[in-house]
Amino acid sequence: MGTRRIAFFARPAEVTEWIQELGSARVVTVHAGPWQTRLFVGLPGAPACPWDSLAVWDLPIEQGEVLYLSVLAVRTSGGQADAVKSQGDVAFARVASFVRRRLVAGVSATNETSGVVVPYRGIRCTELAVAWAGRGLALRQPGVENISFAIA
Repeated sequence: MGTRRIAFFARPAEVTEWIQELGSARVVTVHAGPWQTRLFVGLPGAPACPWDSLAVWDLPIEQGEVLYLSVLAVRTSGGQADAVKSQGDVAFARVASFVRRRLVAGVSATNETSGVVVPYRGIRCTELAVAWAGRGLALRQPGVENISFAIA
């Protein structure tokens, strides 16, 4: 199975709007755990079988004063024909480009145990997530208690 992914901070309402704008007709919501709501989104132009080529979208969660990281991935199964894998790559490129155009700032991560701060070039934020952090509210990754994120 191949996976391509992007991770970012965005407010839940933003992601809901994006999914509508992308025009996907096949969306299945799965609650994957206390910190995660996962959408399986059949992508326009992808094969009819939603398990062959799909976006797996771990939605951002706001809980109290914490905004949790969102991840968008497109997964294709290893037994697929090259044409189907190619469709998955095209679908991912389309959706990833759509999302990346809305990301305006990078982040750094702080290990709260050691105090080490590291820039995370692969994680970015929307304007609304930047505003969230600007109000002193937290940016975190689900299930990772000792790492906090800040706008870089």
